[in-house]
Amino acid sequence: MAALRRRRTALKVAGAALASSVVFFAITNFGEWLGPLYPHTLAGLRADFIAAVPFFRNTALSDLVYALAFFGIFESATHLARPRAGRLSSAPHRTT
Repeated sequence: MAALRRRRTALKVAGAALASSVVFFAITNFGEWLGPLYPHTLAGLRADFIAAVPFFRNTALSDLVYALAFFGIFESATHLARPRAGRLSSAPHRTT
């Protein structure tokens, strides 16, 4: 995530969003496997992950869409604020 702080690009934001989806998928499905629904065997773990694959598509897609939307909004606001900030800082300062 440190690389994302230095220089934000749409590709890095999309990669971070997809990576967070994969981590969420792995952790939550492993936790579900520890519950009572699946047997605590490799076959049960496999069945748990296979059953969750259809839900992963929607999770990854929504994470990607929202991350890119927020990235676009932030970059647009930053771009619009730059010229205005330059005009404001060059104004003469009044002392009285």
